[in-house]
Amino acid sequence: MKTTLACLLILALSASAQDSLESPRWLSVTGWGYVETRPDQATVTFGVETTAYDPATAVEEAADAMEAATRAAVRAGVDEDDIVTTYYSLWTEEEYDPVTYEYTGVMINHVTQSVAAEVRDLDEIGDVIAAVVSAGANNVSSVTFQVDDLQALKDEARSEAARDARRRAEQIAGALGLTLGEITSVSEYDYGYEDYYYDSGYSASTVSVYPAGGGEMAAPSITPDMLKISASVSVTFEIR
Repeated sequence: MKTTLACLLILALSASAQDSLESPRWLSVTGWGYVETRPDQATVTFGVETTAYDPATAVEEAADAMEAATRAAVRAGVDEDDIVTTYYSLWTEEEYDPVTYEYTGVMINHVTQSVAAEVRDLDEIGDVIAAVVSAGANNVSSVTFQVDDLQALKDEARSEAARDARRRAEQIAGALGLTLGEITSVSEYDYGYEDYYYDSGYSASTVSVYPAGGGEMAAPSITPDMLKISASVSVTFEIR
């Protein structure tokens, strides 16, 4: 009886060991790809803010100022079809007297409107800003740089990430004395779109401009930074 149990135990252990040897083993790695490029277009976001006791007056003044600023942007080289409204707000607050530290009961109306203008010639950015401010815009909130053919750069970054994943897998397997087998899974992750010096996942190089007021102004100098497009690919290999 003891001999029979011992034989059965040996057979069970042998089967378990065989199953362990035949069980597949995997190696998972993540590769990264980066592409740097200079931007070839920009979006200038500018707007107007008006204040009046009469809401109709505030709306009318904002409309007139925005129309003048938009026309100035077109004269400076922006295509009219590349100008879109991004924000509009009419809100009211009670007037506050800073001398008596009391509210007066008089209501003041504020209108804020912003538009985004796409500038396809980066040499015209400063001229566009100067033109819209001189025409009546009293807020230039940002200049954001982009690249036109982003998809091609994404594809390049993805390919580099895939090559990097295989390189990492081969290096690890070689160091461990293993051999790579078939690929069992591939996962692609979100792209990062970032400026050269600030890693934030998905952003663009941005410059903020705060004009002091209306009137003629000289064109500011706006210099774009390099843009970085990144991608990652995770790959699982069988190993032997």
